[in-house]
Amino acid sequence: MKKIIAIFSSLAMALVVSLVMVGCSSGEGGGGGTAAVADKKSDFVWFKVEVPDGVSVSNTAGDTCDKAGFKFEDGKRIIIFYEDGETAQQFFDKKGHDTAAAFEWTVVDPETHGDKKWLVATYNHSGGNAKYYCTDVNGGIVYIDVMSIEGHEELVNKMLDTIEFPDDVKQAVKDAKQKNLTDVEIKK
Repeated sequence: MKKIIAIFSSLAMALVVSLVMVGCSSGEGGGGGTAAVADKKSDFVWFKVEVPDGVSVSNTAGDTCDKAGFKFEDGKRIIIFYEDGETAQQFFDKKGHDTAAAFEWTVVDPETHGDKKWLVATYNHSGGNAKYYCTDVNGGIVYIDVMSIEGHEELVNKMLDTIEFPDDVKQAVKDAKQKNLTDVEIKK
């Protein structure tokens, strides 16, 4: 009987040790699969995001990270902005008021991506049907203008699902003015 207990004890200990070893080697810092996801994010100082295949960095607005933008293979653009001093709802309402007549601004249901709730509107312009996203961040708001959403929904959703902002976005935007877009490692 003692032999059976000793065998089961040894097997149980071996199982525990093997589970611990598997857990330790499953990612950096014991974080499991999370490290692999974070590893795919490109760092633009004031935000980090996965840049999916079919999307590239655009310097249309400027060459520093505070002006980072993106474009699809067909040349349509995604522009990301930061503003301080208003809530997302205040900014969104003002933008809608200023844009409604000229561009058929239509507010649609909010969307949740990652840990952010985004206010959403669509509008039309000469380049097609566009989609506009706006959310609150510490120190201000972020708004994203997708110049032509048609055919790009999956890529945009992937970016929105992975975008993250630092605690002090306002300071990070200032810091981003010191980093050139060409210095950003685009991880795939």
